[in-house]
Amino acid sequence: MTWLPWLDGLRGISIICVLIAHLSENLSLCSPWDHLIASSGRTGVIIFFVISGYIITKNLLTDKYKNGQISLRKFYLRRTFRIVPAASLYLTCYSLWKAHSKEPAPKEEILLVVLLQAGLWPATTCYTRHFWSLCVEEQFYIIMPSLLRKYGQKTVAISCWSIIA
Repeated sequence: MTWLPWLDGLRGISIICVLIAHLSENLSLCSPWDHLIASSGRTGVIIFFVISGYIITKNLLTDKYKNGQISLRKFYLRRTFRIVPAASLYLTCYSLWKAHSKEPAPKEEILLVVLLQAGLWPATTCYTRHFWSLCVEEQFYIIMPSLLRKYGQKTVAISCWSIIA
């Protein structure tokens, strides 16, 4: 896929929205601003999800047109090497820190992240709660490539638009 500078701009805006929402949690702002800032964070996350879904789907379709089919193996290997090292490092450091503080990290909390279920259950703490967005994205990565490969672009597009409508 060719580089699209406007996508980087949108990604930057979405990140700024989320950062403002997170930073404002510690500030005491007037009530009218609280709602606006909180909604900017949600909007930023939605924009980021849409961009990510667009890029992943576009890359999968480009792969299909170049090679005649979508290589799920290649796709999942790329995703794994991009995401797993950083997530594993974070979870390892968190677990070591909790063990050092004589209060081990709850096993169910780590298990929810590893099983891509963080955020769906209340067992996550402030240390792993942010994994919910990564889990949602990974769930998309598990489902969308297989659907595109099995049913094709047109059928998946019609199904997605039907669900949205």
